[in-house]
Amino acid sequence: MSVRTNHRFVVAVLATLLILSTGFAASAVAKDEGDPTARVSPAAEPGDSAQPIVMTFTKWVAIDPGLPIMQGFVGGDVNGKFAGQVFRREQTDLVAQLGSQASGDIAHIEAAYEVIAGDHSMRAFVQGGYDVSTNKARLDGVVLGGWLTGGAVHVEFQTMPCNPVQSNALDNKCYVGTITVTPSPES
Repeated sequence: MSVRTNHRFVVAVLATLLILSTGFAASAVAKDEGDPTARVSPAAEPGDSAQPIVMTFTKWVAIDPGLPIMQGFVGGDVNGKFAGQVFRREQTDLVAQLGSQASGDIAHIEAAYEVIAGDHSMRAFVQGGYDVSTNKARLDGVVLGGWLTGGAVHVEFQTMPCNPVQSNALDNKCYVGTITVTPSPES
């Protein structure tokens, strides 16, 4: 093959790629104009794609006795307020009953979590466990209402002293962690 033939071949390939990319761009714009829900950029807003939304949080129990009511704040992918209520917390007493044969107690927790953040507000039901010896909890659930309804929720937190001190936190205990929401295909 001569240099001239190679040059024509390269020019032809580049011209074909240019035509194809122009056609693709035009169809994407036409689709976006014809379908208001179509997005050219999937990262335009948190939750527009199947990428998980990760919120950091600090919460504390503000009202107890009865079913403990929590309040706090969230940050990360969404900034806002946190509210919640514990429906159930049952702790094992293996350490008390078995002494050194048991390595620690756990607590079963069921709770309602709410993030108040304008268009990104949501309400979820979560349940899981708290390992007393490691001071860490893991809960899973689902978004029942608001933004990302139907999405899977995963929560991890640990207990620590509130810093700064929250004036209405019982025993100055705060729970610090993350709420991760994986959008469902329907949300």
